[in-house]
Amino acid sequence: GNRDALPDLLEQLSGADLLWALTETVRRKPELHHWIQRVPPPEPNGSQGKPVEPVAVDSNQTPLLASDGEEDPLLLPMGSSSLDRGWTMRSQVSHEVAGGDLPIVQFSSALYFCTQDEGVMVIDVIRIGRDDGISEVSYFTRDDTAEQGWKFAYTEGKLVFEPGEHSKEIRIPLLKSLSWDGVTQFMVELRTASSQQAGAYLGKYLKTTRVKIIDTSYFPTDKYAHLIEENKVEEYPLWTFLYEYMKLNVQSPKVRNGTIKALLVSALHNLNFLFKLFLRVYLIDYLLAKEQTNGNGDVSTTGKEVELLVVIAATVLPFATLHVCDYQKLSFGIGGGSRTKLQEELLKRFLDLRETARRDMDGGDLIVAMTHDVDELVECGYMTALKVAHSAGELAMVVVYQALAPIVFHQERRYLIIAPLLFIPVVLITFMMKRRDATAKVEKERKECHMKLLGFISFVAEQYRIIADYNKRAGCVADCEADIKALNGADRNQAQVMLNNHYFSPWIALICVSCYMYYGGKALLEGAPGTTLGMFLANVSVIDTVGSSYGAIYRALLEMQASFDSLRHITKVLNMPTDLLDRKAANRKRRARTAVMMNDLKDQFPDASNHLDLEPILLEDLEFQYFKKGFQPGTFKQVNLLGKVALPQGTMTIIKGPRSQGKTTLLRILGGVFLPDGGLCFIPAHLRVLHVSAATFFYRGTLLENVTFGMEKPKNAEEAGERRSRVQKIMLKLGITQHLMGYFAADDEHPWGKVLSQSECQILNLTRAFVFNPEVMCVDKPTALFNDIQAAKVLHLLKEFVVQKGLEQDASPAKRRPRTCIMTTDRARSLDIADKILEISNARGIEESNGTFDMEENQNTTEQGTGSEPLVEEA
Repeated sequence: GNRDALPDLLEQLSGADLLWALTETVRRKPELHHWIQRVPPPEPNGSQGKPVEPVAVDSNQTPLLASDGEEDPLLLPMGSSSLDRGWTMRSQVSHEVAGGDLPIVQFSSALYFCTQDEGVMVIDVIRIGRDDGISEVSYFTRDDTAEQGWKFAYTEGKLVFEPGEHSKEIRIPLLKSLSWDGVTQFMVELRTASSQQAGAYLGKYLKTTRVKIIDTSYFPTDKYAHLIEENKVEEYPLWTFLYEYMKLNVQSPKVRNGTIKALLVSALHNLNFLFKLFLRVYLIDYLLAKEQTNGNGDVSTTGKEVELLVVIAATVLPFATLHVCDYQKLSFGIGGGSRTKLQEELLKRFLDLRETARRDMDGGDLIVAMTHDVDELVECGYMTALKVAHSAGELAMVVVYQALAPIVFHQERRYLIIAPLLFIPVVLITFMMKRRDATAKVEKERKECHMKLLGFISFVAEQYRIIADYNKRAGCVADCEADIKALNGADRNQAQVMLNNHYFSPWIALICVSCYMYYGGKALLEGAPGTTLGMFLANVSVIDTVGSSYGAIYRALLEMQASFDSLRHITKVLNMPTDLLDRKAANRKRRARTAVMMNDLKDQFPDASNHLDLEPILLEDLEFQYFKKGFQPGTFKQVNLLGKVALPQGTMTIIKGPRSQGKTTLLRILGGVFLPDGGLCFIPAHLRVLHVSAATFFYRGTLLENVTFGMEKPKNAEEAGERRSRVQKIMLKLGITQHLMGYFAADDEHPWGKVLSQSECQILNLTRAFVFNPEVMCVDKPTALFNDIQAAKVLHLLKEFVVQKGLEQDASPAKRRPRTCIMTTDRARSLDIADKILEISNARGIEESNGTFDMEENQNTTEQGTGSEPLVEEA
């Protein structure tokens, strides 16, 4: 009865909709496959009513829906091009693309890499779909952690795709910077006035891309690269490293400007000190010591009162000015800017570390480096250097005073007062060199005790459950008390050594002042020529200032030396190996191979308008090995991933095999977590790949912020409402509980990993992946925490994600891009939804498999949950 409506329905459907319907028909009813490909085209004059006879298929032609006996339908043999490796791929040739007849213009990758010394960064922009018209888009760069004019030159322009063109380049100048910045990035965006005017739609996700600029130099200098590469931490020339760090620090505009202002304030303090020396001599020897008389011979104080008021004003006004300057000095941002720079670089380095380096790094190392070490290096290193500059300025003012005072006050020049300037620094430097080892020893012991206690506290916080389950609270407290006692002893030893160090310079200054008080006071009492009370008191103040200034420099040098452990640790962390250069090389190879493969596919399928969706995911003889921590260097665990496999886009692939044979490793390589040591792992560059770990993780924020973590912030309230609605629909499909829905509606922030049950956390983990909507989703054991009923829901949604090309999308499936899902599993029933099954074993590597579990695998499975268990665990 519905056949009469079929012609009208066919008129309404686009070619892409019809192709999708045919594909689904063949997928669900393979017996119709050969009949569909043999239906002849209609006669020009119409032939309704005539019987349709089978038509012989030319063996030299490649049908749209091809089958070769026992081979899976929809698998097309590759021709003799560079793609011919004996593999097959699923053809989903579409003559339309998402959005209708207009093509899509987007970047060829979500992320690009370059090094600072390349000079120019070349970014590919591709046109997907029809190429018989003109498409026009504009582009511009935008700051992120890299700033225009500092790391790159602001670039904007227009790209015009002429008929037949499917790729354009954007060239962005990179600027050489003297500062060390680790890794920075900037953004590049595409925009159009309107789709119709531009002749293209912008890609939904890749209309914006990121460019990472890699600084390949070492922190803080390349001069000792061999020591850093060989990790010879104890051989670091730390005074040189500290000097190089200070040079790097002042290259930051904010820190440099703040430092200049701080030095000007110090100069004002020193000028005020010099002014007060002259003012003191004038006050005592000229203003208070000499009497003025009037015409009758009586003593007059009128003039002196005015001068006294002037002296008081000259004392108070500079003091008030310096108070204001010191108050403003707190907002110069020197310490804050220095700390921010180091802390950002430490965090960026940790996030970019090689997986092996991150795994071997204790979490406490990062915490100590970003808090204690950064604070100590900035305060005891850079900020203390400013104190040294201030004290050095005071000493310079002493020299100026000794040079000018005899001239101004017409006194005899006395060179004995210069002796402390030369004597005190020699004694202090000698003492500091002698005490260096003892000081370093107590500082090292305290640092080790502090790190040990911090590590124990972190361990207790993470492993509380085992301590409580085995009732070892008392033993845990006793162990903590022992660590605290050791830290207190180390604190006391360090405090005693540092106290004696700090008292040495005041002793030397006191001895110098006492000596001058004896000889200068004796000369004053004897009435030696050129000796006045004002000059005597001023010289006592000068010697005391010399002693205190040298003492301040001495203490500052001790503090700077105390920062060496922090400098050593920060240098070690900031030079730990990253995989950025490897990812840069892999990214460029992916982009190049994607372009070559697209040209080959254009030759094979000239009528297809979207060749990028035909490019398969390729695996060939992968090599990967784990370093066994704790074993001798060079000892590795090799994973056998040999074999050749092609995974077409738009398919569901299941990875199965015995435990500890490489299933998760292969998934992490596909997901971009690991980079293979050799072989080929090719995923077309324009596809966004998401690795979904079996472990669940949460970022601080509400539940909505967590499940939309990978997405850009909504532009307005309407978009935010639509996003919330979509998230809620996906959560309901996954079987969200009322308990979880209450948290979602409340928009509260909680430590979600502790508040929710494991199964609820996994629901949110999967929700976040579906909301992100990647083209390739690599999911590790998505059903491991669920009972059979909930697991069936998850498997159904993963399959729906592939078939419908995303969940809860606005456009019809025919107008969406393919979605691919690759998952590992321990459940035999998961194989029912697979389009392809890969089996991994140490004996055979990677090979395509049938849909069964052997006995060994069944013994290794860990299906959690039975039909009698509740749908979701309650927390």
